[in-house]
Amino acid sequence: MIPFHSEAIGLTESGIEAIGAEFGGGICNPGTLTLKDSIATENYARGGTGVFNGAKTTIENCTISGNRTRGFGSAIFNGGIPHVSNILIKGNVAGSGAGISNWAKATIVAVTFDGNRSRITAGGVHNNSIGVMTLDSSTISNNESAMAGGTNNWRRLVVINSTISNNRSNHSAGIESRDVLTLSNSTVTGNAARERGGLVVQLMGHNDGVSMAKAILAGNTAEEGPDCLGIVSPLGMNPQSLSMPIRLWVHTQRRGHHGNGATAHRPQIQIG
Repeated sequence: MIPFHSEAIGLTESGIEAIGAEFGGGICNPGTLTLKDSIATENYARGGTGVFNGAKTTIENCTISGNRTRGFGSAIFNGGIPHVSNILIKGNVAGSGAGISNWAKATIVAVTFDGNRSRITAGGVHNNSIGVMTLDSSTISNNESAMAGGTNNWRRLVVINSTISNNRSNHSAGIESRDVLTLSNSTVTGNAARERGGLVVQLMGHNDGVSMAKAILAGNTAEEGPDCLGIVSPLGMNPQSLSMPIRLWVHTQRRGHHGNGATAHRPQIQIG
């Protein structure tokens, strides 16, 4: 592990490779860190393998790939305030949140999460029950997990100008949200699951729901709820301009679910 003893450390054009540790196999940051034009790859730890952030971190123009953990956050585990931009997070393996596991406040801009895999949940992005995250101009694609192949949200997540596509899962392939999700100018497509394909809104006791504007949910596949399963509200729009109710429930049942062999009509869902 690289020791971080000073208050501020900047790493530029670095290679951090094949290191093992309890937490932060590649980098463990308890202070202020700037990481640019660097690669963190093939590290292993119990959690936060590529970068474990406990304070303030800026990560730009980097690749974080091939890291492994049985815990949370194989590429990035966040318990502080990171600003992450223009990076590739690829081929990491975790118990949950292989791309990033966020337990604080994170801003993610122009990041590609590609081909990450989690054993339990969130192959790409995991936003914990105390997490607040903004995901802007990013792509979450080709990730896999038993649940929530692309993204799961347990607290507050804003997705802007982003694409969630071609993720795979047994349940909830694209996005699974259990609390506040805002989805705008974004596309959820090509995700595949056995049950609940594109967007799944879990009705928890504290769930404040999902709001969407100028978002497309289409081309996802699942036996039940291929594109959207749950309640969605248009965001900041005049209800009179909509061709659908202000609150939308889309549910495609399994064939023969009520013994009649019928399958519900499946529209393309576009709001805004």
